[in-house]
This record gives sequence, C-alpha cells and structure tokens, in this order.
Amino acid sequence: MTDTTNAAAAKIKFSDMTKEQKIAKIDADIVKLNEKRQAIVEGREVKASKAPVYIPEVGAAVLATIGRTTATTQAKVVEAIVVAVRQPAEGDKTPTQVRIRIGEGFDEQLVTVYPAQLKPNVAAMPDEISDDRELGELPN
Repeated sequence: MTDTTNAAAAKIKFSDMTKEQKIAKIDADIVKLNEKRQAIVEGREVKASKAPVYIPEVGAAVLATIGRTTATTQAKVVEAIVVAVRQPAEGDKTPTQVRIRIGEGFDEQLVTVYPAQLKPNVAAMPDEISDDRELGELPN
C-alpha cells in the first residue's frame, strides 16, 4: 500500500501539492542532501567509474562502427586498420581520436572515429601457435 501511495505522490507536481506535502517533500530532500554532504565530508563519496576504453595501437586491426542508427538506417561494422591515434594534450578537453583506414585500393577511405566506436578484430589477429608447426621439447 505504501509503494502505490509513494508512487502516486511522486507524480504530483510540486505546485499542486498541499502545504503539508510540500513540507514533507522538502524535509525528505534535506535528509538526502545531508547524507550526501556527510559522505563527502567523510571521504566516502562514491563516484561513478568510467568503463575502460579500448585505445588501439597504430597498425592494429579493428572493427569500427561507422554511421548512425536511425529509424531508416543502420550503422555498419567494418574491418579497419589504425593509421594514427591523437591523444589530447594536457588540459585539452578534446577526446582521444583514432584515424582508421577502411576499404581497399581506389575505394580506400580515411575516417576519424572515437575509441568507443572500436573493438579489436580478433579474427584478424595471428594465432600464437600455428597448427602446422611442430612443437619441440618443452622447457623444464
């Protein structure tokens, strides 16, 4: 019963609330803000961590997502080779950019993308041990 009451109360605009409801909401907000303030003061503030981003080396084979996904179009995933990586300078707000080469021959294009658009191309990576190579004596 409490969940539906709270859900219904959350949907009411602040301007449509009664005096008692407004005071209760402000008191609840004050409690939340005081908890956040105390966490910051004590040094236990939890910050959202960013997921690690794959930044390839020059010459690496990658899969790149090119284009946009809209109602009528679909982004393409293409194989590419990394040509250059531009890291931002100290204090620069420009994100890391990666220049890739897609296509072959006359249809070859250079495209600049962000690292979030790239994944390693596992299929293009060489195997560590070839199947046709004979293994010698294993080291002790």
